[in-house]
Amino acid sequence: MKNLVEHLSEYAAYHRDPRNIVSHFIGIPLIVVAVTVLLSRPGIYVAGCWLSLAGLVAMASAWFYLPPVSG
Repeated sequence: MKNLVEHLSEYAAYHRDPRNIVSHFIGIPLIVVAVTVLLSRPGIYVAGCWLSLAGLVAMASAWFYLPPVSG
């Protein structure tokens, strides 16, 4: 049975393959767009504005990834 270092080495080697890089370059944005489109349909009106799951996910990811504003 492989240990963690062996698994990570194999993973790193696999992701350096040019075909894998191209497939990720194309595939990952397509997956993000597809998930966003699917999450944009269900939602509710809040204070006269449409609030969808896509909007909630976008706000949560922006809050998580963007650095805090320092004054």
